[in-house]
Amino acid sequence: MTNLFNKFSLILDMAKNHFQDSVFPCGNFKPGPVPSMMSDLEVIALSLVSEALGMDSENLFFKKLLFEHPTEFPNLIDRTRFNRRRRQLLAKTMELNKFMASQMNKYTHKRIVGSIPYPIVMLAI
Repeated sequence: MTNLFNKFSLILDMAKNHFQDSVFPCGNFKPGPVPSMMSDLEVIALSLVSEALGMDSENLFFKKLLFEHPTEFPNLIDRTRFNRRRRQLLAKTMELNKFMASQMNKYTHKRIVGSIPYPIVMLAI
């Protein structure tokens, strides 16, 4: 098992525990007529793993998954479908992210500082 798959499994378990009351047994938030190959919880976990690894390029991340981890992610969907579902699940992803941060903050006095730049002043021309 790789570090990427270990992180995926850990985040997926946290997602299952956090959303256990609002998710169907298949792992989706809404029932569909045809079950999807990859559940909503797996999409959320995989998107959080890509952010945790600091992979800015979605193409690079999916190539890495396809070529280096083909057996660990057998239900991997197409990159465009994954991105569409990831955007639809953004609110649930942020909810899980806040939950994970609150769980980390319980046991330590250290804080994680985000590295995403936030524009404070914008030049007007």
